[in-house]
Amino acid sequence: MNTAVVCLGANTTDALPRIGQALVFLQGCATVNADSGCYPTEPEYEAAANPYQNRVLVLATDIGYEELYSRSKEFERAVRAELPADSAGLVNTDIDIVVWNGDVKKPLDYASRYFSHGMSLISHKAEYERSQQCCEEAVHNKSER
Repeated sequence: MNTAVVCLGANTTDALPRIGQALVFLQGCATVNADSGCYPTEPEYEAAANPYQNRVLVLATDIGYEELYSRSKEFERAVRAELPADSAGLVNTDIDIVVWNGDVKKPLDYASRYFSHGMSLISHKAEYERSQQCCEEAVHNKSER
């Protein structure tokens, strides 16, 4: 089983549904083990671009890196073909495999604020879920006494 950490992004007016479409696409290729949820970010590498919506996912998949990469880029190309000709600076769907089985594939994305923010959201969600589980166990144990 392979593990991929993927960053999704879009900066069009329909960014949230576009990221949702990318998520559904990826769920057809892999199991989502962790999800940051969508969050807004400012562009880091383009001066005049619109703000982005991003989402980081941790995926488990049986397919290889090249296959997931190829399928993702094919999906991107199909969706980007829907953009009007005068859409310079707009990204309606971006799917980047940032980490594959612990190997950083996209160092620029890995070092970015938008990726580290998504990873911190995943970490906070995991901590919250662990604390909730501990609380539920403590309540359950107390009620058994």
